[in-house]
Amino acid sequence: MTNLLTRAFEALRTAGPEAVLTHHTALALYGCKAADRGIVHVLVPDQRRVRSRPGVDVHHGDFSIRDVENVHGLRVLSLDHALAHVLCREASSVALACFEQAVERYPPDHRGAFAERVGRCIRARADHRGQRKALLMLRSCYRLAA
Repeated sequence: MTNLLTRAFEALRTAGPEAVLTHHTALALYGCKAADRGIVHVLVPDQRRVRSRPGVDVHHGDFSIRDVENVHGLRVLSLDHALAHVLCREASSVALACFEQAVERYPPDHRGAFAERVGRCIRARADHRGQRKALLMLRSCYRLAA
């Protein structure tokens, strides 16, 4: 984890004060062991001109400051939003494993509300690619987790 924290800190420093960690990097910091730790994923506002480089994948898009949390002293996109990105864009097996690990953070009687929040994040994405797949997977995952 130390190596990931060091690389994530450096990626945020380079990307600027509005940047947040997202996708697999955020999920790994929340404790999802299935998340890929090889590349640091950073989300920056659309108007910020930051480019990907070896080991750092920069994503451009809008996000609300309300959806940013402090994890290990780093700015990280909330668990439900980061999971929505992975469910929409990643291989089903990895996304399913990440969802199962994320939902375990909650007591059984709160897991339905968490799944609903993730579903709202999926539907609210400006990038509609993968939404149908993600929502189907979410329904399937939630039946397993409930």
